[in-house]
Amino acid sequence: MNRKILRKSLVERVGSFKWVLAVLLFAGVVNLYCYDSMFYTPSESPHPIDQEFEGKLDFLGTNLEMSINISKAQEAWFKEMKIQEQRITADLPAERAESFRQTQRKWKESWEADRVFFVHQFKDLRYVIGREGELGVHLDFMERVRERVLLLTDFHTVHGYTDDPDAE
Repeated sequence: MNRKILRKSLVERVGSFKWVLAVLLFAGVVNLYCYDSMFYTPSESPHPIDQEFEGKLDFLGTNLEMSINISKAQEAWFKEMKIQEQRITADLPAERAESFRQTQRKWKESWEADRVFFVHQFKDLRYVIGREGELGVHLDFMERVRERVLLLTDFHTVHGYTDDPDAE
């Protein structure tokens, strides 16, 4: 009888082992798929800033290089945001331009409040999430600025305020 119990127990273990192995394999495939989309991949974007920083924000260099590139990219996106703000406000009627300025101010305040909370609130952020995690947080905030700039560019283009002769 002990052999039957032992054999049954072994079969149950092997069966559950196969199940666990299948789940782990599935999780690994999903993880690889997500891992690829986790990096800053601007190669499909025609924007000059994306092209300038292509391959520089993909965690393949040193942490110092990554930190410097994130800072430079964020600075470039903020400069581009200022340009887009000026273009949009120049093309809008005064009342709508002031409303747009207020919206931008609120967006910047929200961005800065989030950054202060998530980055500066924790004195030991690097120890909690590691250097790569800390860089990922900074990359996320840079990405938020990038998305806002692209949204403003689209707004400018959609409403007919474009310098691009090919745009309709």
